[in-house]
Amino acid sequence: MIEQRQIPRWQIGEKAKMKLREQNWEGKCNLEDLNLKGLQVSLKEQLPIEDALGMQLVLSDGLNIHVQAKVCWKRQVQDRFYYGLEFAQIKDQHKDDISQYLFKNYNDQAKEFWWPKDGIKES
Repeated sequence: MIEQRQIPRWQIGEKAKMKLREQNWEGKCNLEDLNLKGLQVSLKEQLPIEDALGMQLVLSDGLNIHVQAKVCWKRQVQDRFYYGLEFAQIKDQHKDDISQYLFKNYNDQAKEFWWPKDGIKES
């Protein structure tokens, strides 16, 4: 499948903690993918949300971001609920933190996106 995003999502697949401020909810999730504009998470339970949410996401290596996010889509696959979230508000410091996290832990994906092994970048 050809990537339609201008900024690709890095495939993460790590466990994380998520807190929803307005809904007074917190729980564990899998961070499926991430970039500077949004993320995808999956959970075993449905989130108590509608369109937008204030959230905190904490990963095991210490990445801790606070954002306002918009729910772009949600779907259920077997016993998991998947959510695509677009950042509506994110501080520049958190963007920097995400960039550092991605390049430290997933540098191979960045290299493959910008400099594919076959020398052809799909657009």
